[in-house]
Order: sequence, then structure tokens, then C-alpha cells
Amino acid sequence: MFFEPTFLAIQFLNGLQLASLLFLLSVGLSVVYGLMNFINLAHGTLYMLGAYIGLTVARESGSFWLALVGAPLAIAALGALFHVLLLRRMQAVLHIYDSLANCHMQAGLQGLQQNLHNVFATRVDGQRSLIFLLLIFLQAVLRFFAWVRGSCGQPHGSNR
Repeated sequence: MFFEPTFLAIQFLNGLQLASLLFLLSVGLSVVYGLMNFINLAHGTLYMLGAYIGLTVARESGSFWLALVGAPLAIAALGALFHVLLLRRMQAVLHIYDSLANCHMQAGLQGLQQNLHNVFATRVDGQRSLIFLLLIFLQAVLRFFAWVRGSCGQPHGSNR
């Protein structure tokens, strides 16, 4: 089964699709940080919400092309709204605060998506311990970034 040509071709295409998705998400994060000096952790959630909006529009209207045009416009409007209302204010403070604001925005958008599409994760054994380990890892990463920022100091002429 594992060495059948059809199975290998399907797995290769699945891996290629996942690699392209991860590439798009990482390039988006790099471009936003490079252009704005701002860590946007919620852009992956906006990407996911755009996929669900596109799915909903395509399902309700029956038109793939309407979903292809409507979903990016809706997510662009939502992203612009978040930038104006929340993220622009966070650019004047330390990176840790804008990262926390992004995490809260990400959690809120995921909760909105779960409620709108009635999609909830099911609990499996070990999920709580995995979440606990991920929180410890996130705390260590945030402390590391705070240490690097504190030890390197502010660049000359920076307003952050």
C-alpha cells in the first residue's frame, strides 16, 4: 500500500500543497514584519477565516467566482478595521504588547469562526498536557524575545 504509485503521487501532491500554504503564510509574516516592523501573529487566523468565508459564500450563492472575489475583499476590510482600531495604537509600545494584542485578536477570531460554522475541537487524551507544554514554550519564547530586546537596546532614532 505505501509503495503504490498512486498513493505516492497523492502524498507528494498533498505535501506540495501543504508546503505552498506554509510558504504563503511565512512570507506574509516576513513581509509584514519587514515593512512595518510589526509582528502580526493573527494573519494566519485571518487566512483561515477567509477560507471559511469563501466556503460559505460559495455554498450559499453557488458561485465559486463570487467567493473568489468576495472572501479576499471581506478579509482585507476586516484586516484594515483591526489595523485602524487596534494595531496602529500598538506600534508605539513594546513588541510584547502588540504580540499580546495579536494573540487576543487571534483567539477572538477563532472563537467567532467556531461559533459561526459550528466547528469545535474534540478533546483527546493528552490535549491538556500538550496545551500546557505549548504555553510554557510560548512563555519561554516571549521571555527570550524580551531579553534580546532588552540586551540589544533601542536602535538609534527608534520610537519604539
